[in-house]
Amino acid sequence: GFEPEDYTEEFKSFNLNDDSGKFEIYYSTGWFSMARTGMGCLAYNYDKENAGDDWVILEPIKVEAGYHALKFWYSGSDNHPEKFAVYYGSEQTPQAMTNKIVEYAPFLSDPYVESINILYFDQPQTIYIGFHAFSDKDENWLTIDDLTFDKVSSEDVDMMITNLSNPTNVVRSNSDRTVKFELRNVSIVDTKGTVKLMVDEKELISQEVDVKAQEYKTVTIDGILSAVEPGNHTLTIAVTCDKDKISVNDTLRTEITVLGTPVKYWDFEDK
Repeated sequence: GFEPEDYTEEFKSFNLNDDSGKFEIYYSTGWFSMARTGMGCLAYNYDKENAGDDWVILEPIKVEAGYHALKFWYSGSDNHPEKFAVYYGSEQTPQAMTNKIVEYAPFLSDPYVESINILYFDQPQTIYIGFHAFSDKDENWLTIDDLTFDKVSSEDVDMMITNLSNPTNVVRSNSDRTVKFELRNVSIVDTKGTVKLMVDEKELISQEVDVKAQEYKTVTIDGILSAVEPGNHTLTIAVTCDKDKISVNDTLRTEITVLGTPVKYWDFEDK
């Protein structure tokens, strides 16, 4: 999270062209924040006269043999193309960063975007993960936040429905008639599933959804509950996937109450 309480003392930064552009851990102050969550993020600040050639390399990580997932969120600007790549190596130097994990060059995005990357190690070892910023001169800030590195314990595909954020138990207005939930792919391969949404066992929609390896994907189906009559109902969301090995978490059911037109309405205006 790059928060003040996180251990970052073993990070090493390298400004290879010795200019004013550099990596730093940036903490937000006051109303302005560049972090995705919390107050801290990893940030590269640009130089007006020179393209970036800057590294930050994290502390040593002991990895076991097998698959691992590196996830992080990155952001730049909608009108300034940024360039960076992520590597790993056996030493905490730019010269040792010989294994490229992913590169975004260029990208344009002010909102944070998630990067999900699957790595395989054939034997236990110690690695260092490094970020290299090489944006053109006179661009803008590049930020990285909420980084995780986890061992993937299973190679089986497991699709699951989680975190139904809309509707709540009571559907009061048109804004509540959108269904929004999270679809998770717990595996090392990209896959696709078929999502079905039902009310009282009546199917309202069926659609295919592509989900990357290790991705948490928010699925939004706008206005799908608009035709549901007032009263108590059972909302069911189910995902099916031919490769799915675990079926117990494929279905989510919840009870909802759809309200009709109010008999009296107050808008609390002066009129």
